[in-house]
Amino acid sequence: MKKQIIHVLVLCIGMLCNAQSDKDLKKWYSTVELETVFVNKLEYNYGLGHTGHEDDIADNGFKLKSFGVQFAYNYLVFKNLSIGVLGGFQTLADPNLFMLKLGGVLKFYFVDRDNIYIYIQGTPLISLNKDQFKKGFGGRFGMGLPIYRNDNFNITTNIFAEMNQLDLKGAKPIYENGFEEPLDLIMRSWGISFGIQF
Repeated sequence: MKKQIIHVLVLCIGMLCNAQSDKDLKKWYSTVELETVFVNKLEYNYGLGHTGHEDDIADNGFKLKSFGVQFAYNYLVFKNLSIGVLGGFQTLADPNLFMLKLGGVLKFYFVDRDNIYIYIQGTPLISLNKDQFKKGFGGRFGMGLPIYRNDNFNITTNIFAEMNQLDLKGAKPIYENGFEEPLDLIMRSWGISFGIQF
């Protein structure tokens, strides 16, 4: 019984020491990232009358068709886990689209916030031009690695896979052949981004 009490005391003291060191840890941090996105598959779903269709409007393969910028404000919940809100925009060429993003990001650091991490983010996509699309949603999974670190900021690089789905109901047809009834556009992509964490 005495051994168990000693083990519990040692464990509690260790947790208290760790909690005290975590108090000194900066909890809030921000990131700004510039991203290039290589579209792997672009799938356009539309109806002709009551029949559904699915077209790949771009050749399969990696093509640089999209650029973006995003800013995130994060809170370090634990030493290895942070949650944040993000905003930004992303463009797409062929078809020509501009998407605003506003969503959230969850990051898991393998050591601490100055080292390698994986993340997942979800973002509702907002259109300023309803002729392009009505609304949408994007999901992303990626991994980040600091390539330069100092006391004030880190420069990071990220690789990620993402999928965006846009609701095209009532939007302008992409082919404009007079018979299309646009339904949705699904983009599957890979990307690389470079950012600053401060």
